[in-house]
Amino acid sequence: MPVVPFSEFVSQRVKPKMCRIFPTIDRDKLHVEADGMRTLTLPLQPVRGNYIQATVWKTPFECSRQSKESCEWFSHFLETECWLVATHPETMAVRTIDHGRKMKLACHDSSPVTGLSEASFNHLATAVQRRERILRGANALTSLSVDRFRSNLVYEGLRAFGEERGKGVIIGGYTALRFRKLVPRCAIINVDQQTGERHPHNEPFGTLNCKEYRDTRRQTDEKIPLFGVYYVPFRQGEVQGEIKVGDRVEIV
Repeated sequence: MPVVPFSEFVSQRVKPKMCRIFPTIDRDKLHVEADGMRTLTLPLQPVRGNYIQATVWKTPFECSRQSKESCEWFSHFLETECWLVATHPETMAVRTIDHGRKMKLACHDSSPVTGLSEASFNHLATAVQRRERILRGANALTSLSVDRFRSNLVYEGLRAFGEERGKGVIIGGYTALRFRKLVPRCAIINVDQQTGERHPHNEPFGTLNCKEYRDTRRQTDEKIPLFGVYYVPFRQGEVQGEIKVGDRVEIV
């Protein structure tokens, strides 16, 4: 995770071009690529030592600063001084996630897994185009892709917002995840993940934030629109299976 030195994490909220950073794993190596940059190769197991405290939304995490080369790589690409840091099992923070249940997490925002159905995305994309026609005419239509929402899991075969039902999901007949809450959305969804550019008319956040579309805020204490779902493992350490494209998903 890149952080401002001795401070908060860096995200697409302030550096939208972060979406153009592509990590890949090759055995015991982590390769990081970005537009116009040489490939950065790091050991898959992060370096220990050089411990600092970094924060994600005011939650502190003990992290180890990685190599000088990696820090310089990210600083150059993001055009701001930053460090690449990592957490380790022994330094992960214990967080209360729901019903007083505690879980060890790395540098997660709120929950480690998010899910979204294609039908929900298509429902929103249609509403965005309808709103654009009304406000700006047919020539201003926005083409959206589901990767703007950066969901770990994308479901086929559900009705729109069907992922919001039930207590959780079982994937591939084995891996069980508990539904925690709906995902509060911010302006990151306005960033085109293929170009790193923000939408000039604040879409799709603008449509999602319209009460006339679907005012999910009335269902919760959140003051921003909600879209998609957060999951956590049913029990600490329970998730051991692999999740693969094409796995059957059961809502429970």
